[in-house]
Amino acid sequence: MLKFEGAIDREFTFPAGQKETFAFFADFGRIVSLLSDIDLVGESQENAAIKRLCYRSNEMGVYAVETYCDVLAEIDETAYQVRLMPQTAADFSKIKTEMTPTKTVSVGDLNATLTCLAHEPKETMIRYQFKMASRVAVNGMMRFIPLDPIQQMVQNLIKNRLDQQVNQFIKNAIHTYSDFKEEQNQ
Repeated sequence: MLKFEGAIDREFTFPAGQKETFAFFADFGRIVSLLSDIDLVGESQENAAIKRLCYRSNEMGVYAVETYCDVLAEIDETAYQVRLMPQTAADFSKIKTEMTPTKTVSVGDLNATLTCLAHEPKETMIRYQFKMASRVAVNGMMRFIPLDPIQQMVQNLIKNRLDQQVNQFIKNAIHTYSDFKEEQNQ
């Protein structure tokens, strides 16, 4: 079994007051749309707050990566905080993990916390914490390949991808906010 994980903790300034900022980020669909390479692929019929997300990327144009994460979306209006945390749902189908020379499909845990901290009347400091861990069984011909170099290479790739992911999230959020603001004023 190979295990991979990465985490990032970043603060950034958002161009709106705390309540307005929180209203913008308190929409789960919007949050997912701001995440590059992560899509909503399922919603529990038993509990609508539990979602299945999938991180997809194609590395160097030749290696496909899919990591499925089931999360519970939680909105805390008093703390001005949005959290995604690992949570399984009985009605989700089991993901078959695999690792081949051209593809990895894994199951992971995604934890994300976005906290809107009071700052200025028209600016909010946001603390964004994002952590993802995954595991994949090594099977077939992959069992005969030395795994330490592969694990190290993938860990480095994850670190770079998480940094890109958070940078893109911030950029997307600020860009999308102007559309949100227009909708609110109509």
